[in-house]
Amino acid sequence: MKGFRPATLEVAFVEWLFPRQTFVHERTKHWISMYSVFEENDRKALIKVLSQKRRLQEEMLNYLALSQKEKESGHEDPDI
Repeated sequence: MKGFRPATLEVAFVEWLFPRQTFVHERTKHWISMYSVFEENDRKALIKVLSQKRRLQEEMLNYLALSQKEKESGHEDPDI
């Protein structure tokens, strides 16, 4: 997984929508405005995407914690 950067696409997308100079409260207002015009299926899809993102982040954290624990105990798996 060397070079794997899951946030790269997300960062590019967010920076495309909201340039760096856009203040946080302005970004928030835009997201609220966009969400308010979503239809029910759009909302369900967004919720699903966000829950999958959270799940991936949790799994990656678990993987990294396990990997660190194995390194500290000296039981590295050469296949990982």
